[in-house]
This record gives sequence, structure tokens and C-alpha cells, in this order.
Amino acid sequence: MESIPKKFWDRTFQNFEAVSEDLALALNITKKYVAKRAWEKGANIVISGKYGVGKTHLIALGWKNEKREKRREKRMDGTRQSVNAA
Repeated sequence: MESIPKKFWDRTFQNFEAVSEDLALALNITKKYVAKRAWEKGANIVISGKYGVGKTHLIALGWKNEKREKRREKRMDGTRQSVNAA
């Protein structure tokens, strides 16, 4: 998370304030991108807008979700290996 400012580390989809239709659309697109792990299929996402609208907030959410998923997968692999070894 070194590239994401610390003030964004606690951000969630739930505390993102979509105060316009455009921001609601950006939030929904970001949620789908993250849920489908679209980056693994070569898809990219571009978020543009004025200062302070929430671009970094949305990117931080995607990045946090990716890290959380990798940790979960690592735990699951460790559990599988423990079960297989028993």
C-alpha cells in the first residue's frame, strides 16, 4: 500500500459517497471490476475526474481487495496442505 496515501487505507465501498450519478456509475464499475478480478484477464480501468471526487478512494478499494484475496488464497493453500499432510 506504499503507493496509496495512508488516509485511504481505511476506505471501503460502504463509506464511498457517490454524490452524483457519475460517481455512482464509477463506484458500480469499480465494484464489478474488483469482483470479477478483471485485471487477471488483462482488463484495465481508468478513472478520471476533478480533484476530490474519489478517484484514489476507488483505486484504494480495488488494491485493498486484491491484497485481501491474495492473503485469503494463501491461507486456503496452507489449510489444504495441512489437511493433505495429515
